[in-house]
Amino acid sequence: MNKERNKKEIEKMKEEERKEQKKKRDIPKSGYIILFRLSDGMYKFSYTTSLLLEQKIISIKREYGDNVQIIHTLETFDTMKFYHKFIKTQFSNRLNGDKYELNDDDVIYIKTEKFPSNAMQWFEG
Repeated sequence: MNKERNKKEIEKMKEEERKEQKKKRDIPKSGYIILFRLSDGMYKFSYTTSLLLEQKIISIKREYGDNVQIIHTLETFDTMKFYHKFIKTQFSNRLNGDKYELNDDDVIYIKTEKFPSNAMQWFEG
């Protein structure tokens, strides 16, 4: 009897923890999305919600080499939604492994920062 009650209490606590985690995920976190070009001409997107932009760029150069070219940075209101629901979806047909084969029009599109209304909501808030 005691064992079963403890089990139910543990399950209830776990459920509360899951709800708390979901709430945290639903709270928009501002940050930056960085588009950069690698030495092989391919592109990558990276993001941060915890580092300063300059720190993230230093981190990217440390990981990929000093010859990466920062193409554009976006300051976002809801970084995770913008990245996962817009960037990854919008350019999924250009994905090659973990790199993107973007063309000039794609890069211009990103630089103009004129996105569909749902994406603008995540971008500007």
